Amino acid sequence: MDKFKELVVLHDFLGVIVKDEVSAKDQEAISFNNHITLLESQLEKAESGGSESDKKLRELELKAEDLERKVNTLERDNETLETKLEDTTLEHHKIKDELEETLKAMNEM
Repeated sequence: MDKFKELVVLHDFLGVIVKDEVSAKDQEAISFNNHITLLESQLEKAESGGSESDKKLRELELKAEDLERKVNTLERDNETLETKLEDTTLEHHKIKDELEETLKAMNEM
């Protein structure tokens, strides 16, 4: 009978230890699940922030490309206008010289 009591006491003691260990493991599992939930939330936030950043970056790239095209167009227009100015200036000098020659010829008459 003493053996039986010892076994019961041992059984109860082991039951308490096992319950404590199970309780500790449950707490650890809850802690891990909370941590996983937090990490998932941070991941979703980072992914949505990343896609938002990618979207803004693409918008800026498109705007930069558009501005670059406008700059190129303006540079071509500027070159065209400079060429026209040079041509007009040459024509002006030519006409001015002709006018001076005409006036000189009229004065010599």
